[in-house]
Amino acid sequence: QSRTSTILEYGNPEGASAMARLVGMPCGVATQLVLDGVINKPGILAPMSADLVYPLIKAIEAEGVVCHEEIL
Repeated sequence: QSRTSTILEYGNPEGASAMARLVGMPCGVATQLVLDGVINKPGILAPMSADLVYPLIKAIEAEGVVCHEEIL
């Protein structure tokens, strides 16, 4: 089984670049999820489990980032 994840984002000529948004936003979202108690595991966490990944994906999609996942 192979999993492919794609994120689509375009920069704004009047604002932040796509790279700036895709680096900064997930960090900010993850921090907020820790503060809200949604992520409550200690230590450094790799985004490999659904209970960690899906809240992050939902939050960045709410900011307008397109996320697509496909299992081959």
